[in-house]
Amino acid sequence: MITIIRSSILLMLLFAVAHATEGNKCTSNSECADFEYCSTTKICPGNDVTGVCKARPQTCTKDYDPVTGCDGVEYANACEAAANGQSVKTKRDGRSRHNKKRYERRHQNNID
Repeated sequence: MITIIRSSILLMLLFAVAHATEGNKCTSNSECADFEYCSTTKICPGNDVTGVCKARPQTCTKDYDPVTGCDGVEYANACEAAANGQSVKTKRDGRSRHNKKRYERRHQNNID
């Protein structure tokens, strides 16, 4: 029984590694594995813009350095955008202290 379980786990790991595409060129998230995203710099993927598949971060800091992802959503930082499968479209130059305070209040219970 234990041998069957070990074999199953090994097969699942081999299957996951076989489907990993990290480092491959891409033009959209659909060309990457489920746990990856199409990462580009300064411009969003698609329309002949090529990026590379990168693993999505599993954990991010709670730093507030707002960016807008290629989906048009504002994220607290670039790591959170990447965790949601988005490259950074723009980074906000001037930080609004009101938004920063709102963000800190919202996450005050999650600060380690």
